[in-house]
Amino acid sequence: MRQRQVIWVRTRLFLLLTCAGIILLFSAITFYISKSVILKGVKDLEIKRVTDSVVQLQSLMDAAKIRLHQYTLEWATFEDTYDFVKQPNTDFLKKNFRYERISALNISSCAIYDISGKQIAYIEGTGKKRGTEWRARESAAFDAFIQKMRELGITSLAGFIPVGDDELLISAHRIEDNLKSKLHNGIFLASRSIDGTFREVGKRISNLNFSIAPLTVYEHIEAETIPSTDIKYLSRERELSVYTLLYDPFAKPAFCLELVLDRDYLALGESIVSRNFTLIIFFGLSIFFAGLFLLFFLHRRQIQEELRYRVEHDRLTGLPNARCFLKRLRAFFATDKSAVGIVFIDLERFNSINSSYGAVLGDTLLCMVAQRLLTRKDAFLIARESGSDEFFLAYRYGREALEREVETIASMLQEPFISGNIHLHINASIGITCRPTNGNDPVMLMHRAQFARHTAKHSGLMYVFYDEHMDAEETRKKQLEAELYEAIEGKAFIVHYQPKVDIKHHDVAGCEALVRWQNKAGEWIAPPLFISIAEDIGLVTEIDMFVLRCACRQVMEWNEDGIAAPIAVNMSVRSILSDNFAEHVIRVLTEEKTPPSLIEIEITETCFMTDMKSAIAAITKLYKAGIRIALDDFGTGYSSLQYLSEMPISFLKIDKKFVDDIFSAKATAQPLVKGILSLASSLGMRTVSEGVERKSQLDFLAANGASIIQGYLFSRPLSGLACGDFLKKQKDIIAAVLT
Repeated sequence: MRQRQVIWVRTRLFLLLTCAGIILLFSAITFYISKSVILKGVKDLEIKRVTDSVVQLQSLMDAAKIRLHQYTLEWATFEDTYDFVKQPNTDFLKKNFRYERISALNISSCAIYDISGKQIAYIEGTGKKRGTEWRARESAAFDAFIQKMRELGITSLAGFIPVGDDELLISAHRIEDNLKSKLHNGIFLASRSIDGTFREVGKRISNLNFSIAPLTVYEHIEAETIPSTDIKYLSRERELSVYTLLYDPFAKPAFCLELVLDRDYLALGESIVSRNFTLIIFFGLSIFFAGLFLLFFLHRRQIQEELRYRVEHDRLTGLPNARCFLKRLRAFFATDKSAVGIVFIDLERFNSINSSYGAVLGDTLLCMVAQRLLTRKDAFLIARESGSDEFFLAYRYGREALEREVETIASMLQEPFISGNIHLHINASIGITCRPTNGNDPVMLMHRAQFARHTAKHSGLMYVFYDEHMDAEETRKKQLEAELYEAIEGKAFIVHYQPKVDIKHHDVAGCEALVRWQNKAGEWIAPPLFISIAEDIGLVTEIDMFVLRCACRQVMEWNEDGIAAPIAVNMSVRSILSDNFAEHVIRVLTEEKTPPSLIEIEITETCFMTDMKSAIAAITKLYKAGIRIALDDFGTGYSSLQYLSEMPISFLKIDKKFVDDIFSAKATAQPLVKGILSLASSLGMRTVSEGVERKSQLDFLAANGASIIQGYLFSRPLSGLACGDFLKKQKDIIAAVLT
């Protein structure tokens, strides 16, 4: 018995020691595995954080470049600058040089060069004073920079360059006399030192410490590179160092931007490990498992709450998103039967601002809009559709009170939004629905508000209340969408051609291709309607290319008959901004064996408003291939003298509504048309006046320098065969009209 007791005691002791060993071993393995996983996770998060910080710093640098570039652009287009370049006058600098702008931007220096590249003026800004030796190095660097700029034929640029031991942010813009000639008459250049003041401002804005290092630091450092970026990170014992590139005006690396971090990521990871595994040391494996389960449960709950918040809120503005708006609206409708107004707001020109100033400023603008909308205290729900420039508001208002509120919102949004030295102006298209007038279903009310907004935008109104007749329009639109797909597949479109008459030479200068569509029911569908639908459903590019191919075949058929009349083809914004647009057009011409000189491409100002960079690249390729470019509907959008002077545009088309107003009661109608004709002449462009239907309109246009006329006065759009007959008899027809 005694022996059995001893064996049992020894067995229990062995089991106890074995269990203790297993507990200790399991705890140790769990501890070190968990520590490794947590530290790696913390490191990955830190890499993501510092990468985002570098992107933020790059945006800060880009914003500084934009501000400096705006200054040089304004100065280079200042009227008296051109006269000063021709005949330097110190009084001009004293009277007109805007020192307050230099002070606001902390500009180090400004210089003006004449057409030969000689420096004729130099002005120091408010940056730190430098000696004669530094000034000489700066002047030499600027001279070399200006020479390179002239050799490459560049109009304007900005970037970073080294001067001695200093780094400069530099911007330059050619000085032109836009009203007299296209010759470049000089260059205005401004610089901004990346000195302590610059870094202090950057640190205050971004809350980050950074420094500028030579390019050799970036090239020689042994570090990992973030895929698809020029960002490197170096993991040392207790910290991460991050490096990226700053580029000179010619897109070549100039400096290394080094981010100095002040957070020990290993200490952060170790503290997390310590907090999670203290329970193992003091309370054993059972408490450890209980604690681990609790931590898992709480973490899961926190993640679920975070995911729920992210699913229902816009991360940029913090407002509820459309999904959350609908959810809360349903809950409200279930308990409250009172009148409700739904307001849907879509910002105008936001894409243009986003592409001109960058996504960072675009996001800032959206946040400022959200803050203004939050001041409308009577709105019990405010939301933003994530990733868009659209907002929803809900009110306990009837129609009359809602209309007054919408007018207030529209006026509020028209006031300028100020970010730094930039003043932004936007408008909005607003659609409104009311409960119970327009229904009681939240989904339907939101949808109808969007549809009313669409009507407001296309009709040029500030806001529109939903009306029942819009249902019939929407049904009709859906029907046309389905028919349009069938028309595309069956190639049911036909192309007519309207002659454009050169009234100075009494002959046809060309024709415009106009697409027509007759559906299966025999109805002729208006082009603005089906083109708009085609843009919405992504079919407009196929229609554009169909018309282009028909135009190529028709112009070659006329050519074989001895008729030389170029054909102009309209291209939609979606087509022009699509990938490889220019290559696609050139390929069609090649396949149809059509000389580029026989085809013109008509574009609208909307292209530049939507994505100026892509539009410029596309039309430049076409121009270099020998295809002439016409700017259609000139004056109906947001015209910019900058792209008019820089882009290879051969024709300005004066919109029909300006021609219609020539003899109307509008006091500005005739001066406006005269101004467009004068502007085109000064820029070396020809004009095409659209929609001329009366002899009096023709006489006015001819007396003020118009050269090409298009309209019913000479001919309606004709089939290819009929237009060919017109071209053969053009002399007699034109003479009969002009007599």
